Amino acid sequence: MKQLPITLTLDGIRFGVREDGADMQEIMTNSRTKGFGPLIRRRFVIGSYGLFEANQERIFRKAQKVRRLIVNAMKECFKEYDCILAPASGTIAPFIDAQNNDDKLSTDYLVAENYMAMANFSGDPSMTVPMGFEEGCPIGVNLTCLAWQESTMFTIAKAIEDITGLKGFADGGEIMEYEATIGIEIHCQLKTNTKMFSGAPTSFGRKANTCVNEIDLGHPGTLPSVNVEAVKKAIQACTALHLEIDPLIKFDRKNYYYSDLPKGFQITQQFHPIGRNGYIEINTSTGKKKIRIERIHMEEDTAKQFHLTKFSLLDFNRAGTPLIEIVSYPDMKTGEEAEAYVEALRQTLFYIGVSDCKMEEGSMRCDVNVSIAPKGSNKLGVKNEIKNLNSISHIGKAVEYEIQRQKKLLEAGEAIHQETRRYDEKTNTTVMMRRKEGSVDYKFFPEPNIFPILLDSSWIQDIQEHMPELPEARKERYAKQYALSEHDIRILIADMEMSKFFEEVMKYTTNAKAACNWLLGEVSAWLNKHETSIDKSELKPEMFAKMIALVDEGKVSSAQAKTIM
Repeated sequence: MKQLPITLTLDGIRFGVREDGADMQEIMTNSRTKGFGPLIRRRFVIGSYGLFEANQERIFRKAQKVRRLIVNAMKECFKEYDCILAPASGTIAPFIDAQNNDDKLSTDYLVAENYMAMANFSGDPSMTVPMGFEEGCPIGVNLTCLAWQESTMFTIAKAIEDITGLKGFADGGEIMEYEATIGIEIHCQLKTNTKMFSGAPTSFGRKANTCVNEIDLGHPGTLPSVNVEAVKKAIQACTALHLEIDPLIKFDRKNYYYSDLPKGFQITQQFHPIGRNGYIEINTSTGKKKIRIERIHMEEDTAKQFHLTKFSLLDFNRAGTPLIEIVSYPDMKTGEEAEAYVEALRQTLFYIGVSDCKMEEGSMRCDVNVSIAPKGSNKLGVKNEIKNLNSISHIGKAVEYEIQRQKKLLEAGEAIHQETRRYDEKTNTTVMMRRKEGSVDYKFFPEPNIFPILLDSSWIQDIQEHMPELPEARKERYAKQYALSEHDIRILIADMEMSKFFEEVMKYTTNAKAACNWLLGEVSAWLNKHETSIDKSELKPEMFAKMIALVDEGKVSSAQAKTIM
């Protein structure tokens, strides 16, 4: 299809000179007054590239006189009418085999310029709205209005859309709307002193390969032993996330060879997860939403790899660390929901002491699966997996980028391939790591060295009855007991150490609002500035409460209180 010609690029604001101004109206006025730049002037008249430079200014002045006539004519028109509606094109786009016919094509098709050139020459706002189809090709109308009267034009455009039912040209006339489907798998290290199947200590940041023993390295003749504390924490996680607990613990072998897996297999719970069918509620800009959780299962972590230029290094300190994997149903639709889901899980698991959830240290890692399909379709699109996201903000950015990337591929008529991708935080994009040609056969079978374990129901019940307070329960209590706003409660609860400090302060004062304001304001600013947390500061709850009392009694001003702190 022949591209609409140069007249569409004659806008002095976008392609020509641009003068400064206090606001957009003044910028446009100054720029229009200044006129077009030299590049646009040279392109303004057909064939002007072949003209001598001495002639260009003379011919341009003549063209400007014609343009002034158009501007004046448009002004007169707008005295009587609010908006001008004209065909976007005099004809439909020509077929390729018609381009060689010189008889009527060039004349008819170039007429299309005349309809849209009015707005280009006069500098008035203009937009094109879809109207229907002719011989299978899209046609539209062009709307033009006075500057700063765009709201009228948008109202008319919306009315045309409502009447025609068209919002763009794709797939038979209606724009194709896509809906994302997002599921997340989270690997969360359990906060235990020893590893999942050995007595070696768990650690972070210690000297490489110093927290490891024969079981972790898979030496012949060694046998695994299940960590009871890890099972307890898995039960706590299942309880907090409303999962049904299976009291019969069974493990399976996941067989594959990779350099970070010293045994040549991983002990996991493929067929008998400890928990099934749970949920967690998240808060989004559109309100609360329940995200279903398919399963939670226990397994062991792998060693950590460090890839250098010519070789890789392995640290087996992480090998065998207890993990739970939390697998959601694909209930999320946006990056915002994905962020909210991970944040809600992180906060819950941290509050009940299951994990420290330090994403930057790798104790909580997320794999996000994203696919898109036409809205309303009951068939899911091709899934792409984004691996090892270790920041909540990166999750939202990666998901939103991936949705747009897949959408552009489908709109261009290209296929989406099943891939494993990673997030590049420098470019805020996802990058392909490898393409998945098919599902991997891990040859799962029951772990022969760990017999099935039937948990005592009274032991499970005791764990559930002595659960720490959940974040949601604490939010409700703060609202009732301290009458704090929902906004303040959400920020206060987000930092468990800050919330604990607040609880201690409230033992010495009744002014909850003042305590909350000081903590979320001046105290938080000081902590952020000095890159520390409140539990590591010198601030004591009792002294902090006394300072609040002094301010309340008028003995100390707010400015003096800041100095005291």
